[in-house]
Amino acid sequence: MSYEERIYRALEPLQGTAYRVVESQEEIATTRLVDNIPEQARLEELLEATKPARAKSTDKLHYLLATPFRYPPLKHGSRFGRAFEKSLFYGAMTINTALAETAFYRFVFVSHVSAPFPKPLQTLHTVFGARVRSEHGVRLQDSAWQDLHEPLTHPSSYALTQSLGTQMRTCGVHCFQFLSARARQAELYRLPYDAGDGMEGINVALFEPSALKDRKPRESSRLIIVTGPESVSMSLTLADGSRQVSEFALSSFLIDGRLPDPAA
Repeated sequence: MSYEERIYRALEPLQGTAYRVVESQEEIATTRLVDNIPEQARLEELLEATKPARAKSTDKLHYLLATPFRYPPLKHGSRFGRAFEKSLFYGAMTINTALAETAFYRFVFVSHVSAPFPKPLQTLHTVFGARVRSEHGVRLQDSAWQDLHEPLTHPSSYALTQSLGTQMRTCGVHCFQFLSARARQAELYRLPYDAGDGMEGINVALFEPSALKDRKPRESSRLIIVTGPESVSMSLTLADGSRQVSEFALSSFLIDGRLPDPAA
């Protein structure tokens, strides 16, 4: 059976809450450059003018929800998107999975700086959730795709995932869930995947803004991240005031002693 046939057969309604982690520095950074609020507003207007135009389909979305659709893909694309295709909105189906993804990208960030930081880098972030709902969804974590779970979660090869992403676009898929390669490396789940384990280790991606049920973030939490050469530590303050502390080791993400590129 071709991938196209498998995709059409797998189409089903999809819903849930997607979590994303974003840096909380933008407003603070511009405030430091100006003397008063009107100047800050003007500076932010100028910065906005330098960014790519927002897609018309995202006009009514909060900027945190619209931004992933706004920018062109990176040089090598993303896990399910090629460099010449429109960007996807990626999220995680649990906060822990979002944190594992974020830890990997913090390691990638510090590995690309020209000179090592003299001490661990502390940054402030926001974890937010937004509801996703579509009649045109696919669950790649389901048993029907089990024969592909190994290559779909490969930590450094994107050949299959990008090809499958293109075919899902062609078949009219609006959003899909998939197993997180980084959550697997962080041992949030193991293969063979058991659907009875819930949403831990599951990501979600949207081809279309229409798959977002919410127009603005539904919930948010404060996250402090400390990135060192060998570990990433996180302190998450939830809405009820409770605190969750997590730590991810660099060694969890290494392949043959090397940190894989996000896409290649």
